[in-house]
Amino acid sequence: TSAYHLPRAMRSFRRAGLEPTAFPVDPLARGHFSWNSWLPSLGSLQIIQVAWREYLALAFYSLRGW
Repeated sequence: TSAYHLPRAMRSFRRAGLEPTAFPVDPLARGHFSWNSWLPSLGSLQIIQVAWREYLALAFYSLRGW
């Protein structure tokens, strides 16, 4: 599964009684950073949106007892 989705996927599989092996793909981290890496950009906002979605989904799963 996607690296950003891995915590939620692992939790879901464990709740289903399975013991998955984590193998993240398509990580969002890049190896090259420069001074402008710290400036806001459209790409950064898209990554933040993905992170918020995953945090909200984890909270929802916790509230539902999953």
